[in-house]
Amino acid sequence: MKSVASLGALFLLAACPGERAVLDSGEPSPLATDDAAYLVQLGLIRGHLRVGHALLEAGADAAAATHSKHPSDELYADLEAAFEARGKPGFAAALSELATAFEAGDLDDASAAHDAVREAISDAESGVAVNPVKAANVILGLLRVAAWEYGVGIADGEVANAHEYQDAWGFTQTAKDWAARLAESGESAPVFSAIQARLAELEDLWPELVPSEVTPAMNAARLYGVAAEVEIMALELTR
Repeated sequence: MKSVASLGALFLLAACPGERAVLDSGEPSPLATDDAAYLVQLGLIRGHLRVGHALLEAGADAAAATHSKHPSDELYADLEAAFEARGKPGFAAALSELATAFEAGDLDDASAAHDAVREAISDAESGVAVNPVKAANVILGLLRVAAWEYGVGIADGEVANAHEYQDAWGFTQTAKDWAARLAESGESAPVFSAIQARLAELEDLWPELVPSEVTPAMNAARLYGVAAEVEIMALELTR
């Protein structure tokens, strides 16, 4: 039986600063030709922006601005060739407008700009014909990056890096959105419903978006464990 990972790229975090979807070999995944890697990269942008908006709503303007700039600084450039390959215009200008609104701390302008970027990301995603196996690989990719980030954020029982801890929340929320979408209908809905339920059990990993203390439940191993369980559940999609 083929594993889900064998049907697409196995996504891990590159051993260098910033998030990148890479192949088992450790080489950068070809975003222009690998649909799942492309969708993971877009999902990482979604995750950052979701965190930034949540922090802005919570009054943490400086942290929100940092998260809003991260996609342009580390993630977007790698996607430009992938947009061209799929006949999509990209959304550099929209990202710039969003970062400006976040830096100004204007919640209304930031919310409007955030919605505009989300629509642009949805348009970019529409350049891919998504099937259940591809969606499962996207969820796995996002979870693995989230687990790595969480391990950097929460280490040795302490908050070591709040930014990475928050990134992990955003990426996990994006993975949950993918599972929820695929759980709505189709023959694969029961598999994604089970994945959705398992992901819902991770909420206590983030008791606060701006962490003040660490509890025993806050352990990156839980995210890695759920990623492994999701991969096993997704094997149903290959039968």
